[in-house]
Amino acid sequence: MLSSLLQGDSQVKYIVVDQEGKTHEAKTTEELDRIISDLKARNLKYEVKAEGVVNL
Repeated sequence: MLSSLLQGDSQVKYIVVDQEGKTHEAKTTEELDRIISDLKARNLKYEVKAEGVVNL
């Protein structure tokens, strides 16, 4: 999913907030993909925020 778009993201922390107000943190795009897939499977809306530096 996003892994193909974002490479070299070792200094980035992703924060996902779902519609229930729960916060999920991911340090890699693989973790982010897993969290998003889980939320989509449960039909929950979400917002993704990234903190840190992206090396493209």
